[in-house]
Amino acid sequence: MIALAAALALAAFLGGYLAGQNGSEKFSLFHSEPLHGVGAGRSASGTIDIGKLDSEGNWPLKLIVHHLPAAPKNGYYEMFLTSHGKIAATCGTFAVHGQSATVRLNAPYDLRLFNGWVVTMERPGNPAHEVLLTTA
Repeated sequence: MIALAAALALAAFLGGYLAGQNGSEKFSLFHSEPLHGVGAGRSASGTIDIGKLDSEGNWPLKLIVHHLPAAPKNGYYEMFLTSHGKIAATCGTFAVHGQSATVRLNAPYDLRLFNGWVVTMERPGNPAHEVLLTTA
């Protein structure tokens, strides 16, 4: 009985693990947008891979960044959609440790309402969004 229960638990765990792995690798590319560095991020670069709109109305995003300046203690990065050069809607926050990173985010918006993207550095206690990467 105990052996059967252990075997069932192991099978359930492996099945869930494999299903999760297969789902995380699936990404159907719709469009790519290059990013270039500005300001303190002038030596940084990146790419936003926009996946095909999913059945829930989300645009899956794969953000690839290189050489972002180090975030301060408790700081982080955030990606936004912009409208006429102004920050308009967040696509998520992330951390980077090292020279490069690939991050999965999403945009649950009608992308036709926006005309650019930025990646910012966010500092604790500072409401300013320091733009490091932009498509503009």
